Amino acid sequence: MVRVMCLTLAIATAIGISAAGAQTGGRLSSKVQSTTGVVKTVSASSLTLERGGNEIIFAVDSATRVFARGATRDLVYRYERQHKLTDIVKAGDRVMVRYRLSGSAMNAVEVRVVQR
Repeated sequence: MVRVMCLTLAIATAIGISAAGAQTGGRLSSKVQSTTGVVKTVSASSLTLERGGNEIIFAVDSATRVFARGATRDLVYRYERQHKLTDIVKAGDRVMVRYRLSGSAMNAVEVRVVQR
């Protein structure tokens, strides 16, 4: 009985791992990287930074976390829930962006306003 249960558990685990691998195409998502720069433009779906004379464009979505210093504490927003990204981040702000590469796109995971 114990052998049958162990075999069943092993098979279920193998199937679960196979299914998870199939959903990601067998590849793990890229590592989170970060950069800082000055915001050149910001819209509901993208953020453009200027860094060292180069422009870097990041895609933003509802999973992007946005951090900005408030009057008395840090404020954390998911950009579509309480405020739009354009309400929080403005051109000229210095920001730190944590992002993941997805093909040639850079998807912002977190945007933190460092200096206004």
